[in-house]
Amino acid sequence: MMAWIAPAVGQARPNAKQKKIYETLVSEGRSLYNEEKYQEAIDRFERAFEIIPDMKLLFNMAQSHRLAGNVEKALMLYRRFLDALPEIRELSQAKKTTITSDVKKWIDQLETEKRTLEEKAKKERLEKAEKERLEKERLEKERLERERLEALAISAAPPKADWKNLTSKWWFWTGVGTTVLLALGSTWAGTQVLSYNDDWKRDWRTSDRDKARLYQDIADISLVGALSVGLAVSVYSYFHLRSGSLTVAKKASPVALVPACDGSGCMLSLTLEF
Repeated sequence: MMAWIAPAVGQARPNAKQKKIYETLVSEGRSLYNEEKYQEAIDRFERAFEIIPDMKLLFNMAQSHRLAGNVEKALMLYRRFLDALPEIRELSQAKKTTITSDVKKWIDQLETEKRTLEEKAKKERLEKAEKERLEKERLEKERLERERLEALAISAAPPKADWKNLTSKWWFWTGVGTTVLLALGSTWAGTQVLSYNDDWKRDWRTSDRDKARLYQDIADISLVGALSVGLAVSVYSYFHLRSGSLTVAKKASPVALVPACDGSGCMLSLTLEF
């Protein structure tokens, strides 16, 4: 059972109206306190204290705050009450001694509770800070991993074909031109073969047969050269577009054709330089 001090009107010398309001508020406060409606009881006691500052009300307010869980407020009011207690003449010395013992006991309990609450609040702050730190680290790791994967995706993606860059290369047009010339040469040599074959079949001259064989060799070599150069330019262009890492020396053509003839016929040596 909690200790209780019944407030009494004393040194304030209130008028009748103030006294009536005061007594009504105190009565309501005590009823609300008994009903464990501590916050409402506090309101009544505080309003009564404003009308008549009876120091005994400090105890009632302290009790209500303690039971309502307002540790700091209860401690402050208990200490104010102990400071004012020697001057409260309505209470006997024995009553004051008993109340002082009880109040100090509650102060000790509240101090312990206050330390517990402070330690709990500190622990919660540390846990929150740690949780925020871990979350920040997680987000940073996710960002770094995302950037790493994006970099890998970019490096793994095939490069876009840079046709404008390719067609600006001199070796590209040299290869294309060489292929076209060799193809035209093969076509021309083929027409010569047909012409001299016709002459040989008509006149059976040995010179016509030899010329037909010569132009046949030239047509074959030109055709092989055109196919080789065309294939080489295509392959080189593919790798150039894919990686852009292949380079061609500027001092010499990437394609070199060296014709050679002997008694048995003619041949064409093809050199492709990367």
